[in-house]
This record gives sequence, structure tokens and C-alpha cells, in this order.
Amino acid sequence: MLTIEHTVHVAASPEAVWAHLAALEEAPGWVTLLESVTVEGDGPPGKGTRFHERSRVAGVPFETTWTITAWESPRRQAYAGATPAMDARIALWLTPTDTGTRIRHRFTGTMLPGVPAIGRVLEWGFGGLVRRGLRKSLQHVRALVERADGRGGKAGAPRCKGPVTRRAGGH
Repeated sequence: MLTIEHTVHVAASPEAVWAHLAALEEAPGWVTLLESVTVEGDGPPGKGTRFHERSRVAGVPFETTWTITAWESPRRQAYAGATPAMDARIALWLTPTDTGTRIRHRFTGTMLPGVPAIGRVLEWGFGGLVRRGLRKSLQHVRALVERADGRGGKAGAPRCKGPVTRRAGGH
């Protein structure tokens, strides 16, 4: 199993950070590996909401369907997802600090769960790429939130890179 955890401090309130993280359809603007997101349903996301992403790791395209398993504004989000090649979990925790918010992001995944020996080799190979991509994504969301919150942030943080769509249907 591949486990990657990163933390970043954002000079903004948990509510300001949550507003960006909760806008799932805008995630391609800060998640470096993401190309597009399609959210099912018309209402705001919450526990049980499903969304579909297209991502690319080392040039290899992935399509993942995620289900939100926890949605506790403005403290925690968690998702479970699967592709033919990987079962994955993502969790984000927001903790207030004296100067803003600490975001802790954890990704866990098992590649080729039906063929564990090959899956472990793939995890070893892709792990570094995913680790760098996730670290860079947290840096991007920090810059985006701080810029929107009027506290600066890095110029040139990425804009939305892919199509943003919503699909009819319920949570």
C-alpha cells in the first residue's frame, strides 16, 4: 500500500480554506495531476456525493470515481475512489492555528489490488511522482487561498486546467 502524507500552513481561516477545498469542480486549478472533475448532482457536495476525475501521472491517464465518505465543514473531507488499476482513499484535515490553518492531506492507495506483487512494483515506481504532485498541489492551494484572502500568496498559481462539469443526479 502506498501512503503519502503532507501538511502545509495557510495564512487564512479554516472557513476560507474550506471554501476552496469544497469547490470540487475547481480542483483542477490547484491539483497538479488533475485534468478535469465532474460532480454528480446539483446541490452542494456532502457525504455520499460522487464525482469523477481525469488525471495524468507520468503521462498515464487515469479516470477515478470518488465517493465522499466524510464532509465536516470546515474540519475534514474524505473520499474513497477506485479505478481498474487502483483503490484509493484521500483525507484532508483542517486545523486552526494562531496564524491561519494547517492542512493535513493523506493519500493511501493500493495499485492492482488483484495482483499484489506487480502492484507493489507500480506503487514504488509511481509513488515519487504522486508524492511530488501532491506536495505541489498543497503549495498551489495555499497560494490560491492566501491570494483570495488578501494575504498575498504566490503569483502565478495555476488556473483551472481542465473542463469543469456537473452531471445531473443525486448524491
